Amino acid sequence: MVADVAEEGALRNGVRDEGMYSAISNCMIKGGLALSSALGGVLVDAIGFTGKDIVPTADMLFNLRILRALLPAGTAAVAMLFLIGYPLTKARLEALRAAQPSV
Repeated sequence: MVADVAEEGALRNGVRDEGMYSAISNCMIKGGLALSSALGGVLVDAIGFTGKDIVPTADMLFNLRILRALLPAGTAAVAMLFLIGYPLTKARLEALRAAQPSV
């Protein structure tokens, strides 16, 4: 998708700036990983699982299962909501490729 957005930007602005799109994308990925690591530790601590417990309680295990199921499903649903507004359809990408000068 980054390459498609870069093509669209090049057609609109006349400047090839794939590096900028790639840098922003990688920065967002690293920020998301840092946030998920921090939030994951906070959530596991909030449900009472400290790691010092030799035998976790049934309640802790149930909460861990819920956390492992609902958190990824919820974040995937939010990502899909963002994709609803994605303007580059297959027809638009074909038109972009047709408008690009052949090398």
